[in-house]
Amino acid sequence: MIDELEKLLKKFILVYMFSLIGILLVHVLLYLYLQSYGLVFYTAGSLLMNVLILVYMYQLTYKQIKPFINLYLIFISFYLFVYSLVLWEKTPITFFWYLLIPYGISSLFKFRTIMIWCIYLLSLIIIKSIIVQTGLIDIYISFIQEQITDVLLVNISSTICILVLISIISYYNKEISRLEIVNSREVKESLEPGTYYSESEKELKYNNLYEQLILHFEKNKPYLNKDFNITQLAKEMNTNVSYISRTINKNTDTNFNGFLNRYRVMHVKKLIMEHKLDRHSLIYAYTSSGFKNQSTFNRAFKDIEGMTPTEFLRNTENM
Repeated sequence: MIDELEKLLKKFILVYMFSLIGILLVHVLLYLYLQSYGLVFYTAGSLLMNVLILVYMYQLTYKQIKPFINLYLIFISFYLFVYSLVLWEKTPITFFWYLLIPYGISSLFKFRTIMIWCIYLLSLIIIKSIIVQTGLIDIYISFIQEQITDVLLVNISSTICILVLISIISYYNKEISRLEIVNSREVKESLEPGTYYSESEKELKYNNLYEQLILHFEKNKPYLNKDFNITQLAKEMNTNVSYISRTINKNTDTNFNGFLNRYRVMHVKKLIMEHKLDRHSLIYAYTSSGFKNQSTFNRAFKDIEGMTPTEFLRNTENM
């Protein structure tokens, strides 16, 4: 079921990209018809970029695609920022394009990420309003706006395209939610107390639970919470502590705490590699990765990496 969910998530992204490319193509033709050549070139540039991105990601798995989703959406948000800046005085429809972003990622990310995107998009709208009201780029805006001779046609086209994307997103949100419920139910029912299972059945069910566990850790990152424990994990996975413990023991060479610390150490290493942290910043690194104190962090890091955090940091600086 995990494979099916990941295939569905990738299919959702690809269908959305194909639809967006079709919408951009329609608008290129529309602006050609309206002889708004500034918007023709601007929209065509975005169309080409989306085609290249689609070609690149087509052969990737969902796990490989997911880290780049936020980066791609930042690109889309900047495109919409300039586009809506031009058409802000002409039509209010441009505002609704922004709403598609948080709605579109509602099945891909946690609530916190969605809220961050909402705040970011609201900030763009406020900045845009300030730019329009202060007249900082009136000459550029008026030049493009004068080329748009039929605002009604633009509004009709935009409305239809927005409704198409909302329909696609709604359909896949429903399907993703349904499959997640099925997966959750399978985990809950995977090992019922008092039921006899053959060794092969146990192996299969433990593997299924472990895959669910890995997906949960990678998607939701519960290990970043310093108070996270096996009881909370069992509750989130709709199973019990005993099954979680056995699953981890069967599929790894460690217990729950060791499993948890591996993810936390990986997060610390990522912060060090990405931000080139100094020794003082290690406090930020281990506290933001879920460790409660430095002694636990140092011990876990050395057990997993075979060196202290300071030694790892020194080796990174010398690279």
